Amino acid sequence: MPFPSTAWLDIQDWSTATSDQRRRLLERFYLRYRKPLMGFIAASGYVEDAEDIVHEFVMEQIKGRLFNSASVAKGRFRDLLLRALKNYLASRYRAEHALKRHPDGGFVGIDNYIGLIAGSDSPERKFEQDWVRSVIENALVRLQKDFEAKHQDVHLACLRARLVDPILNGLVPLSAAVLATTYGISESQVSNFVVTAKRAFARHLHDEVMEYAASRKEAAVEIQNVLQILTQPDVVI
Repeated sequence: MPFPSTAWLDIQDWSTATSDQRRRLLERFYLRYRKPLMGFIAASGYVEDAEDIVHEFVMEQIKGRLFNSASVAKGRFRDLLLRALKNYLASRYRAEHALKRHPDGGFVGIDNYIGLIAGSDSPERKFEQDWVRSVIENALVRLQKDFEAKHQDVHLACLRARLVDPILNGLVPLSAAVLATTYGISESQVSNFVVTAKRAFARHLHDEVMEYAASRKEAAVEIQNVLQILTQPDVVI
């Protein structure tokens, strides 16, 4: 039987999956979480080694430590993944600094280890921001395929210029007048195209978030998380 569409169901079938199914699961896992993992690792002080550490971390999870223990009852998979990554970085930090004795004042907690090697940006915040960026980019891929099939390329171009590029890349939004001149349409058409594209994007965003959620209720919460991060005034995703 093929794997279900949601990541949670994929992971719960890990223990009984064939080698080919596990390979496909790991490919999806890596595509979904590579950027957030690298963002967290870099923000934790391992900028130059982020790519290598991601590979090492994923290889450790292939052994079954994360996938075999994951379950919906334990909460969001992304939270479990982040805790596993914190543990991994804490172990790496201890090994690098040869902590072989009980330090004064007791052992330091995992979050404190992360804090010792963290830069000015919160690794957790960077992880969430990069996850949001991945979700948005994947939803945009879905949207592009949808609009290309309908020959509505200008709809997507207007959405990118007005909303997507300012959010993802910090660019100044292009005015409706500039877009109207560029594509030979009226300003009211630009506005209508953006509204249509926003509605379609919302549907694709929901479908993309469902890949990470265990239920529609959890997906609704995740979408709110995405919107909350997007609306932070000091953040460019």
